[in-house]
Amino acid sequence: MMNKKEMDKDKIEQFINCNNIAVVGVSRNEKKFGNYIFDQLKEKGKIVFPVNPYLKEYKIQKCFNSNLELPDEVEAIIFVTKPNITNKLLASVFEKGIKNIWFQQGSSNSETLKMCDEKKLQYVHNACVLMYAEPVKSFHKVHEFIWKLLGKYAK
Repeated sequence: MMNKKEMDKDKIEQFINCNNIAVVGVSRNEKKFGNYIFDQLKEKGKIVFPVNPYLKEYKIQKCFNSNLELPDEVEAIIFVTKPNITNKLLASVFEKGIKNIWFQQGSSNSETLKMCDEKKLQYVHNACVLMYAEPVKSFHKVHEFIWKLLGKYAK
């Protein structure tokens, strides 16, 4: 039987191996972390889809108003939103059939995880996707090193 760290490692690898990833929480504010995640994943060669109901486009790319509007090729979704917003949007993820979900730190709570468990969905939470999406750069490399020292790193 796999321990929790091994299960997390499998979920992380499955997510990171996806090429078409939606980022819920891109913002008009260029300094928001959702934008940084979007930009970094795109730089790493992923096909990234921005989601924000208040934006028509993000960096000359169409911004989707909802998860239901996402193209069928989207395999995974990252939430960079507050838990109350994440929880409101989860039903659309279930309806769309997206099975790989990443909840960036601070974007989920116990209700979020319970909803995913009930639907038997793969999810990662309380970890930064940029610590696992190769190549790991800048302060995420330092963060990765610290997590390894503390035994929290799941890879």
